[in-house]
Amino acid sequence: MRKKKVVVLTMNPNAGQSYRANLEEAVGEENLEIQVYTPSTYRNAGNVANADAYLISTGSIDYEDEIIDRIPLGMPVVDTTVAFRKQSIDQIARIPKGTRCLFVNTTEPLALEGIVALNKFSLYNVLLTPMYPGSREYPDIHVAITPGEPQLVPPYVDRVYDLGHRYLTPGTIGKMLAEIDMEYILETEKFRTYSNQFHPFDCNESPLLGKATQMEAGVDLLINAMEGGGIGINEAENIFCINRNAMEILGLEEKKWIGRPYKEALPFLDFEVYSAQREEKKAFEKLVQYGDTSLNVSIHIIWYNKKFRGLFVALQRFNDVEDRQHNARLRLLNRGYTAKYTFDDIIGESQAMVETCRMARKMAKTNSAIVITGESGTGKELLASAIHNASLRASGPYIAINCAAMPENLLESELFGYENGAFTGAKKGGKLGLFECAHGGTLFLDEMEGMSPALQVKLLRVLQEKEVMRLGGTKIIHVDVRIIAATNVDMEAMVRDGAIRKDLYYRLNTMELTLPPLRRRREDIPLLIRHIQTEIGANFVLSQPVMNQIMAHDWDGNVRELKNYVEFFQCLGKKEICLDDLPRRLRSGEAPRPVLVQAAKTQRPEQKKQAEPGDWTEEQRFILRCLYNSYQEGKLIGRRAICQEARRIQLLLTEQEVRNQLKQLEDKGLVKVGTGRAGSRLTPEGVVLLSGGI
Repeated sequence: MRKKKVVVLTMNPNAGQSYRANLEEAVGEENLEIQVYTPSTYRNAGNVANADAYLISTGSIDYEDEIIDRIPLGMPVVDTTVAFRKQSIDQIARIPKGTRCLFVNTTEPLALEGIVALNKFSLYNVLLTPMYPGSREYPDIHVAITPGEPQLVPPYVDRVYDLGHRYLTPGTIGKMLAEIDMEYILETEKFRTYSNQFHPFDCNESPLLGKATQMEAGVDLLINAMEGGGIGINEAENIFCINRNAMEILGLEEKKWIGRPYKEALPFLDFEVYSAQREEKKAFEKLVQYGDTSLNVSIHIIWYNKKFRGLFVALQRFNDVEDRQHNARLRLLNRGYTAKYTFDDIIGESQAMVETCRMARKMAKTNSAIVITGESGTGKELLASAIHNASLRASGPYIAINCAAMPENLLESELFGYENGAFTGAKKGGKLGLFECAHGGTLFLDEMEGMSPALQVKLLRVLQEKEVMRLGGTKIIHVDVRIIAATNVDMEAMVRDGAIRKDLYYRLNTMELTLPPLRRRREDIPLLIRHIQTEIGANFVLSQPVMNQIMAHDWDGNVRELKNYVEFFQCLGKKEICLDDLPRRLRSGEAPRPVLVQAAKTQRPEQKKQAEPGDWTEEQRFILRCLYNSYQEGKLIGRRAICQEARRIQLLLTEQEVRNQLKQLEDKGLVKVGTGRAGSRLTPEGVVLLSGGI
């Protein structure tokens, strides 16, 4: 067996030679090759010699950074602990009780340290006072104790007890032996003889506890906490740390890998390519075929004090990466990505509603895409949520997003996610897209007609290939997502007009559900009113004339409009709602639909006639005022924002009613109605007319 090389780093050359003698006495000169470095030698040497282990004296702590920088990364570093031999302690114990003694050493810290070292032996027979060059004199004390520095004892001292230099403890030597795989020396007669010269508690420190290696303890903790494999390689191209996951992934046998050449574990890695790098790069990633396993390999260059110190290699099976991504997505369920409603929450006993729910329950059991059509306010999102909860994906995430409510670039980043630094303002570390978050579940795209043609192409790819790529990324991510789309427009007409891609329409429209408007299921209105009252805690009753009027209303805003009126009735604070309490739109014979609605349907575009302000209805005036305010602010405004502003001033307007009024204003040449997210705006003629006042 070859000799193991040990380097001793200490402040004092004499102490260094003493430690060399201790090691040879305890271990044997035939087993160790020992080199001693002091500050002057290791400052001039450039690099400390390569060794199997390094012993650093506590007195060298001032030079720790300089030393550490010159020791190969991951090599065992043991802090030395020293103690007095038993025979030296025993002579102190024989000093008469109550004797005052000087403890003499070269510096105040060393003198105090020596006193502390003696106190642990419970030497209560002597009273120790520190003395060192430059300290005060104690001419009344005539006994001195010194650890090998008798020349410093003052002349008035009558008796000197020289303890000699302290020696490496058996515990220190035992730690070093454990680090260099020489634990068997602990059982030899030579080591036992050395240990017997010390008091028992100087030998109790287990050599197998707590490796004191350079940066190694922290690295060991990190790599053993990794879900994947981790291997550290120092600049000498030897392994200095490896976790069990790496051994399992690479199929390595259970044996000691620390200190072995990296090629034995990672034959596919070219160390020289990465050691030649002169820039501090974040990581290099590659896909490696290792036997029958595809591995994701991430190589990180280790820099310390601007020097190359080795590599850290992270390993993951390709399939494990996808599994972890899936688990991360599932944890997002705790963020509220769940469906709130079931089919039990759908209120309706009409034949049209019962038939729609019956078909929806059947469709829920499939994985096909579904398109839900229906006017605004009919409950498309409620039905989508119920379909998810009745499907085989009920335990997976359910995510809903309104495609018409976001600008195109924001919608794209929400759906597909982005990598770190993909664009200005991107969240540090990147972001998961909603397709990734919905993996194994359902993604509900409301008002999908508002999606731009470019996004429609990307959506089509997700539906066909089940793959997404984040913005600014290069990796293909597999996703398993069911799409439920909803729209309140005639999709076939939009396909004919080119607003919706034909291939996307036929890919999405595997199964179609149409939610009936409220006017086609009037028998459900009393049931819905009672349900809404219970939901908001309303306790009024409707007179029969009011109920007749409600049943006769056309309900352009559907259930959403009905809920608005129920909330309005609740605000009145009356026990019974009478005809006089009804808003104008619900009163018989009032607010008839303007004839312009029909005229607009038959009028040719070139025959549009600008209406005078006196022709405008109250609702049109309000809408024009909103558009004019938005024009002055340089913004566009959508139907939903107009409805919210109307509610603020207690004007009841549904989105469908706003849509109808905007169409009339467009036919009058005052407004340009945009599709999807574009919003509506005033025409130049409208701006000129309205600038004179509304």
